Amino acid sequence: MLAGRFAPSGLELAATGPVEDGGVTRQGMVAVVSGRIDNREQLVRAAGLDATTSPADLVAALYGARGDELLEELRGSFALLVWDGHAGLLAVDPLGAGGLFHAEEDRALLFASEAHELLGLARRTPDTSLGGLARFVVDGALAPAETVFAGVRRLRGGHFLWISSDGWEEREYRRPRYRRPTRVPAPEAAATLLAGVESAVLRSVEPGEAPGILLSGGVDSGTVATLAASAGLPLRAYSAVFPEHPSTDESKLVDVVSTAVGMPSSTLAFSGGGLVAALFEYVRAWRVPPAAPNLFFQLPLLHVANEDGRTVLLDGQGGDELFGASPFLIADRLARGRLLDARRLALAYGGPHPLREYGLKGLLPWFVHHLRRSLRPAPPRLLTAEAAETYREENDPWRWKRSRAPRWWAFACDLLTSQRERSGAHDFLRHKFALGGVEGRHPFLADLELIELVLQLPPEYSFGTPDRPLLRAALRDRLPEAVRARPEKAYFDQVLLEALAEDESALRELLGEGAQVHRIVRRDLVERSVLGLAPAARAQGWAWLTWRLLSAEVFLRTMAEPSFPARALETWELSAPRYSVQSG
Repeated sequence: MLAGRFAPSGLELAATGPVEDGGVTRQGMVAVVSGRIDNREQLVRAAGLDATTSPADLVAALYGARGDELLEELRGSFALLVWDGHAGLLAVDPLGAGGLFHAEEDRALLFASEAHELLGLARRTPDTSLGGLARFVVDGALAPAETVFAGVRRLRGGHFLWISSDGWEEREYRRPRYRRPTRVPAPEAAATLLAGVESAVLRSVEPGEAPGILLSGGVDSGTVATLAASAGLPLRAYSAVFPEHPSTDESKLVDVVSTAVGMPSSTLAFSGGGLVAALFEYVRAWRVPPAAPNLFFQLPLLHVANEDGRTVLLDGQGGDELFGASPFLIADRLARGRLLDARRLALAYGGPHPLREYGLKGLLPWFVHHLRRSLRPAPPRLLTAEAAETYREENDPWRWKRSRAPRWWAFACDLLTSQRERSGAHDFLRHKFALGGVEGRHPFLADLELIELVLQLPPEYSFGTPDRPLLRAALRDRLPEAVRARPEKAYFDQVLLEALAEDESALRELLGEGAQVHRIVRRDLVERSVLGLAPAARAQGWAWLTWRLLSAEVFLRTMAEPSFPARALETWELSAPRYSVQSG
């Protein structure tokens, strides 16, 4: 953990920080690394250092030789500090996966790799950000660098804070840059993609590790499992299945993959239970609302892996976005007068009105959206007047159009970098796996080299049915055909709806009269559209909105009373998850 306070008069690390564990280097510098540097071994060899050199000593050596240019060489998911007594830097990896939070208090800079650690450093607890919570409830994502705490910022990926006796300032050191896609035939592009994916999977595992993998019946986790097993890694699969929900259950496909690669597996058959207990557990530990509602069946699965002695789990998180089509290529084709090509892409992409939504709207410049939003602001009807005003201030869903790159690339780059930070995906996954006692590794989510490779492949190769055609082509004869060619995708909507129904009394206790979230959302609409909606009328949109409202309410109550989650877990009658585990 990295946490401390900096003022021009000096640097002070939190007593609980890792300085005592090697953070002070032999060169007399202070260097702390939280997270993982994927290419540590290569950098150690290139610098002529001993193979046992720690990440902190490596960072100190590189900083002494190259200053802040060292950041351009590091890969992984990390936050770091290096300080030579006069100047230094605080940095996060190029994708922001490691997490670094900062705030100013009494002319000092507070910093920490977790938001709750920063709260512990502050003499005054920061206020809640009304706009941040409004964006979380409505959009499930915040503005760039925004958090749910007023005055607390999340350092954006590829940025660092330069600190010196003059103070501090934020600087950028690396973000993906547009390069014209390489024009190659589709089979060659598929081979290039396969090689890149294999390299990313191998980079996510260190020598000597015996990782597990979260395996579903989908293409993404199946790809990771197949390529990792082909490399000889001693894997074990961990899967959540839903035998009472045939449209969601993927147990047969899980068996297909695990059998094909000769991988033992542990299966958690989920049969019911509520989600509020897991929500309380998460907010109690991290003091922020979670980014996804799947904790109630995934935490027990992570505990199974932990009990098996697995310390690292791989997964296929992020594959949908990484390998899917960038629909605004339709706009680029229209801009070049290639009308038939634009129509062909729209038909291949599917969905309602793709030519209008991604072609014509995509052609509009950013300032048109900005002007329309300024002249005709239309905040969500759900919000209170005060929350609507703060929501408008940072609401800019078309900000990616400010890039001078082609529309398809600007949208895809934003989706794979900034959007993942703003949705809280990196922080949530880090927190979720830590609650389960393991470390998560996500080659499709946090590998910059793979992302940059995908962004340079011809974008038209990602259009088709079923989706992710280039990845599927790359995996021909590698991934079992039942998974590789499967057009369907399992969704957990019904499981989520039933979990909310099991916690109906807690739902009404949290969102009913006296709910703190009524500062953000209109009480009458919550009572009518959330609490008052008949169970038969509840659907996916209701489930996700209700879950975000619950998350915001638990967060607000915890900010007001830090002991609230623990007290509720002890005294409320909550529905525990019901499941059985089978190992094979």
